[in-house]
Amino acid sequence: WFYGEKHPWIDWKGGTDKPWRRAPTWNDVMPGLYDIFAARRDPVAFGVAKSAVMDSKGNCTNLFPNGMCLFGKKSESGFVKNKLPKGFDRWMHKDEKGVLGTDTTVGRGDSSSICLDHVGRGCVIPRVNGLAPGSSVLVRVYSRGADSKVIVYFTENRKWRFSLGSVRVVFDKPSADGWRAGYAVVTVPHGADGFAMQMGGSADGKVWYDDISAYRLR
Repeated sequence: WFYGEKHPWIDWKGGTDKPWRRAPTWNDVMPGLYDIFAARRDPVAFGVAKSAVMDSKGNCTNLFPNGMCLFGKKSESGFVKNKLPKGFDRWMHKDEKGVLGTDTTVGRGDSSSICLDHVGRGCVIPRVNGLAPGSSVLVRVYSRGADSKVIVYFTENRKWRFSLGSVRVVFDKPSADGWRAGYAVVTVPHGADGFAMQMGGSADGKVWYDDISAYRLR
């Protein structure tokens, strides 16, 4: 009914053989209705399309404060071990032999990224705080190198709330430059006011992350 007839009512009076052309659509009567359908059908595709429209209007703000992973310490270059760009936390198992840090020679569009070198039991963590329950956010992160896993967990007052579930970031195939884009749509549940993203490494090799973003959809 919504996609076929598209109208809540039709005025058959008026001397036209296509009266529905003059009738308001369901989306006219209930603005945003088609967005709800699109978001339910394919959340990521809807989020990518909506964020692009928002960006074209200048209304798209990255909720991660340092999504480009800029290091800021020009006196240190190369692979700077055990030091991360501002705005990122870390976790490493006490027996982990791999190392993580900032690579000032590799980046997506620049020369700075986060690198996990043969880290099988550790991750880098960016956070988004201050969200109301029901907020919907499009998360995008670029990765290259060994296969890796990125999972979003919910938080409350910066404390982990694992019982509220998680969302896995799904990556596309690598592009010509070697970077692969990963996406997820995160809806904040009751009992949470933000989320943290665990960007994991691989015991099989190096993993780089860059151009990390979170855009509020609603």
